[in-house]
Amino acid sequence: MKNKKWFITALIIFLTMACNNKNIAQIKSVLQQRYNLAGERTKAPQFFILETTLQSYNPDGTRAGKNFLKLYLKCSPVEGNVQDVYKYTCAKFVIKYGDSVETTVPSLVNWSYKFESMSTGLDEKGQVFGIEHGKFENLTDSSGKPISPEMSYWIYNSFIDFHAFCNVFAEPTRAGNGIQALNFLNQRIIHLAANTEAPVNLGSNVEKGSFFKNGEITLTFTGLGIVNDASCAIVTFDSGESSFKMKMKPMPNMEVTTLGSSHYKGNLFINLKSFWVEKVVMDEFVVSETTVPTLPNKIDAVTERNTVINNVDADQFVKQ
Repeated sequence: MKNKKWFITALIIFLTMACNNKNIAQIKSVLQQRYNLAGERTKAPQFFILETTLQSYNPDGTRAGKNFLKLYLKCSPVEGNVQDVYKYTCAKFVIKYGDSVETTVPSLVNWSYKFESMSTGLDEKGQVFGIEHGKFENLTDSSGKPISPEMSYWIYNSFIDFHAFCNVFAEPTRAGNGIQALNFLNQRIIHLAANTEAPVNLGSNVEKGSFFKNGEITLTFTGLGIVNDASCAIVTFDSGESSFKMKMKPMPNMEVTTLGSSHYKGNLFINLKSFWVEKVVMDEFVVSETTVPTLPNKIDAVTERNTVINNVDADQFVKQ
């Protein structure tokens, strides 16, 4: 009887080890295989919610003010176009200062624009991604109060961030290194956008000569995961040592200049079937110094920015 029990126990151990070895081999096969992260996206409407938190810090390291932005953006393919052209519609834009009541930006409700896939440059007006600058001038919120030039810039930048992460990083480039060069886990590339400089002048709010310069942007195929019940590739992006210069004219004959550095990094979760981005998580630290002609000392600032983009279904989008 004892020998029989010993035999059964040994058999169970053997079968368990064999099963584990088989599972390990299967997992290893999945991790070592070649992947395509840059396939053609499915032609179906997509619904995105972008949320950004801006946390400022005092010189002693304590937390100061915190502001929130929330963009509801719908994407629909434009039929009859040979190129991958999509119509983006801002359903709503929400802003919140600290503990105050949420307000919206009425002039952006149902505002639409077209975006061509892999459109990574400037248009004939010098506008990044062709996004209209004039739309972000003289903004007021739903309570009728003017929105400051600084917050107007962050509102505009929400659209720039969205396309930078969901298109520039997550779609193949026409030339040079892009996500199409990532085929294996742990592979790392320097992206085509590395060390590029983009103008950030925004109408009358931000003057010409303002720019944001990326550092050595890298993409790394970090892993695999599940988001929205879909198998996703996890791609880590890192901006390297970025810098910027902002020139603003709050009033005639008065120019305020801000110099600073930035480092942002995060993860893209790319659906391996539809090739749309299911989620983006980004964290950025910004250190800056502002010169105001009427003040004797320069103003130092440290800001932490956290952005999350979620691809949601139509019902959730409408419900929110």
